[in-house]
Amino acid sequence: MNNNCCETEPNDFWFRVIGIPVTGIVGGLASAVQSPDISLTVLVLNSVLLTALIWEANRWMVIRMRNRFPSYEQTVKRIAAQFAVSLAGSSLILVAYCVLFGMIFMSTGPTTAALIGNLITGLTFTIIISVIYECVYFFSMWKQSIVEAEELKRQQVLSQYEALKSQVNPHFLFNSLNTLAGLIEEDQTRAVEYVQQLSKVYRHILQSSDKETISLKEEMNFLRSYIFLLKMRFGENLITEISIDENLNNALVPALAVQQLVENAIKHNIISTSQPLHLTVSADSSGRLSVVNNLQKKMSVEQSSGFGLSSLRHRFHLLGSDDVRVEETEATFRVTIPLLSE
Repeated sequence: MNNNCCETEPNDFWFRVIGIPVTGIVGGLASAVQSPDISLTVLVLNSVLLTALIWEANRWMVIRMRNRFPSYEQTVKRIAAQFAVSLAGSSLILVAYCVLFGMIFMSTGPTTAALIGNLITGLTFTIIISVIYECVYFFSMWKQSIVEAEELKRQQVLSQYEALKSQVNPHFLFNSLNTLAGLIEEDQTRAVEYVQQLSKVYRHILQSSDKETISLKEEMNFLRSYIFLLKMRFGENLITEISIDENLNNALVPALAVQQLVENAIKHNIISTSQPLHLTVSADSSGRLSVVNNLQKKMSVEQSSGFGLSSLRHRFHLLGSDDVRVEETEATFRVTIPLLSE
């Protein structure tokens, strides 16, 4: 799931406009009980100003902590850091302000009891405000995670649908049946193998519908079956090479992602005896997988469904990665995707 979360800047204008004066007035009225010799107006104005200082300082600290620990998985770290920084900062503001206020309005300065009382009240207020902001932020993260989970499911279903549709369109079925008919006449053993590989392709597409990601090993086993069908159709006109570090077998990729890249290369490039298509799929210790083909664009391409690289980027974004790279030169076209951890 995407680790980046909602906006770190709180949408709290009216909360502050109403909350600061109301809290300040209540605090001023409470202070009037303890300090009857000081004007009520002075106490209320003092309390509103102090409330504004503490509120805005804590709000600033909340935003900083959200920027530093933005993800759902970092909630505990964010809360711990936020409360530690907020309590320390509020304590300094409270002590400094109370001393200054006492020096101005009390000839003897604030008493220890007054300092302790104000400190306890201020820190309690700090905790309440921090809890409110964190609860709102946590709810926003929870709501966003639900939206992203539903979007990811939709993308998975769409991916499965597009992959299945591409395998059952009239051209694919016509070519597959023609290939199978030729194999039955020429080599019944290979015809049986062709049917087996075809069934593996369909089975994998159907079984991957409920998975966000699958292991690279599973995806490559599926890809080999898919390439087998393609090579039966194109013969030596399609030259493929698969080079995958075995240490990466447990790495994860979005289901059908690599097959989608191979299918795009087949769809958009000329494949003929005079212009064979060279297709390389590789992954190494860099933690990235590349699909590269020599570039020989078709003059016209069958109408696209629009489900291509943009959709693949969107799927990776929902899984917490935005590092899908596309590089095109005069000679080659390369798409590189990140391998995800378990």
